[in-house]
Amino acid sequence: RLETSDRLQNVLSVLADNYWHGTFEIMELTRLCAVGSAISELRANGKTVLTRCVGPGRYEYRLMEE
Repeated sequence: RLETSDRLQNVLSVLADNYWHGTFEIMELTRLCAVGSAISELRANGKTVLTRCVGPGRYEYRLMEE
């Protein structure tokens, strides 16, 4: 659950500015390796997170304003 997960709250806090953030940036700021899994969990908890490919195997994520 989002409310009780420090891991998801940390990712959410990075995305909260509604700007695009790369996988590596999120990894550095949250010390989390499984960024894609965390993004999926945020979506499963009702958050709208956009994804865009910025190169071979490189992705950025952005939280849509609620």
